[in-house]
Amino acid sequence: VSRRSESGINARETLFSGKTGPGGVWASQPLPAGGYFLRLEDSESSVWERRDLDVAADSGPVLLTPSFVPIEGKVFLGSEPTAATLWFGGRRSEVSLRMLADEEGDYRGWLPRVGDWKVDVSAIEGLIVRLGPVVVDEREDGRAVGVDLHLPDNRVYGQVVDTSGEGVESPRIVMDWRVAPSDVSTGRRSVKVFGDEQGNFELRGLPEGQVEVWAQSQGSAAESQRAAYSLFDKQELGPLRLVIQDESVLEVRLTTAGNPILDGSVLAEAAASGLVKKARLGERGYEVTLPVGTPFVDLLIAAPGFGARLVRAAMHSGPLSFELQQNGGSVELDFTGVPTAPSQDQVELLASLRLVSGSADFGLQQVLAGLGGVPEPGGHRVRLTVPLAAGAYRVCGTSPARGATCLPLAVVQSGRSEVAVGDLFRQ
Repeated sequence: VSRRSESGINARETLFSGKTGPGGVWASQPLPAGGYFLRLEDSESSVWERRDLDVAADSGPVLLTPSFVPIEGKVFLGSEPTAATLWFGGRRSEVSLRMLADEEGDYRGWLPRVGDWKVDVSAIEGLIVRLGPVVVDEREDGRAVGVDLHLPDNRVYGQVVDTSGEGVESPRIVMDWRVAPSDVSTGRRSVKVFGDEQGNFELRGLPEGQVEVWAQSQGSAAESQRAAYSLFDKQELGPLRLVIQDESVLEVRLTTAGNPILDGSVLAEAAASGLVKKARLGERGYEVTLPVGTPFVDLLIAAPGFGARLVRAAMHSGPLSFELQQNGGSVELDFTGVPTAPSQDQVELLASLRLVSGSADFGLQQVLAGLGGVPEPGGHRVRLTVPLAAGAYRVCGTSPARGATCLPLAVVQSGRSEVAVGDLFRQ
């Protein structure tokens, strides 16, 4: 049982919990009148039911009567069974039933209802593949329903090498998927795996969609350039050759009224390669390592109490200093009209969205990840947590159907501005 806030948002603070006793009865301590959330879980942390409760002085007992539909089946990667963790209903959904598939791919469990289910599957640590809708029917004889699950039968493979062409020992390979429009405020989802002693790597059963792939060297901040691909079922992508680049360091100093700012953040995007890295705070300011030969970078600069700035700078210009002075204005992005199941052209447009200020521009997903985005009720509107410095901006995107298109965004000091991103998706 947790308290419901006035806005209806669950703060996830559990007030009382416990196990049912004989007869399936559980009683909490006395609760003050008000709104609460009740969550019914089993020993496997599966969530069978979530319910809003309004407690009054004369409230009676709450009766929960879950149904139990038996289910079993196999999880396949291509034609081969695979071990996996399953969440019927979705890993973080209101109702989420967790099951484990063994090395032979076999799983079994119970569901609270028949019908269509979305299913999140994790066969690679840290990566979730969503399947659905999966149809579950009930057998008349009461036996378990057989439902087999098939992960995308794809493969990504290649080698990580240094600039001399030698394999890099045990590199980290990173794959970033562009999120769906409805999840735009959450940034991206990614998976990180390690290559072998010669830098070779292979991944299978990956989500379809737009993906960026790059590699990181163990023991240093050196990285390869990022490469973008469209990943589908029944696809072999490779062999990829990811080259770890030599590095140079860019120093950035943030001040206000001549005093250093130590609680800010700096994101740097190498304009030539699209590589995005977050600066760390060092003894002489914020430091970020980028590949040698990077001609210039786009910087996203933010600090509490100041409007975030987008700036383009040359890598060879030495230490950069920025004086932050203004609070900026709040910005809201309206994604009404962005389809939840976009076509391929619309997926490419979503992946290309960028926030532009003068000659500087930054991927919109990176802006949301760097500045934070708060989804408004309904999920279509996203408000930036950090204000932008006052000025003229554009939100731009490119698709094969429409070409390059930009929407103006005028940010006013201490004001509120919005841009209808969904307009870019309309013919």
